[in-house]
Amino acid sequence: MISETRRLVPPAPWLKLKNQPRISEMPEHLDVAATDKFGKMYNLLRKELGKLFTDTAPLSDFRGLIAGDFFTREIYRECGLFPPSISTFHVGNVALMVAKREVLAKALAESPG
Repeated sequence: MISETRRLVPPAPWLKLKNQPRISEMPEHLDVAATDKFGKMYNLLRKELGKLFTDTAPLSDFRGLIAGDFFTREIYRECGLFPPSISTFHVGNVALMVAKREVLAKALAESPG
């Protein structure tokens, strides 16, 4: 029965792409059947993945990315995983914020009322 189904149904075009080492080597669009949900998803996401991994966004696009959250010691330790240029900048900022938060937490704990 499986052999008969394979003979009747052509293989999905995206199956041959599953072992590609780079997104840039994958076509941006595949001709897929109207019933091929994965093929439709591939066509929708492929262009976006190409932009995500090839375009370099300006630093201003990341403004406010780390605002409004609490920094833990685990996050602080993770800063060492970045390349040195990013790591140095990020660790410095996180260290300042952690120190400021600790001072404010201490002042809050010591305040009356």
